Amino acid sequence: RWWVISATDDVYLLMLIQTLHGLTFAVTHLAAIRYISQQQASQLVAYQSLYSGIALGLMMALFTYIAGISYESLQGDLFLLSATLLLPVFIFLKLWKLKS
Repeated sequence: RWWVISATDDVYLLMLIQTLHGLTFAVTHLAAIRYISQQQASQLVAYQSLYSGIALGLMMALFTYIAGISYESLQGDLFLLSATLLLPVFIFLKLWKLKS
């Protein structure tokens, strides 16, 4: 998504990619909620707090800060930086899946 946003100003393509982003976010969120709901009852609050605090709080704050200090010098290339910053996440997920 970030690569497409940095490469085009075609409104229809942007609408398509944002729609796909919304769908993939929904699926990811539902998967996280399903995982949390399968944990022991005594751990539900801890898992939900961890998910909310890290995924929806800390990461959003961190990337908003990075975007804020980077935008003036990078302009549209900021979206390429966003895509690059997420590469370690994909590597981590791949390694985690291999261990599972």
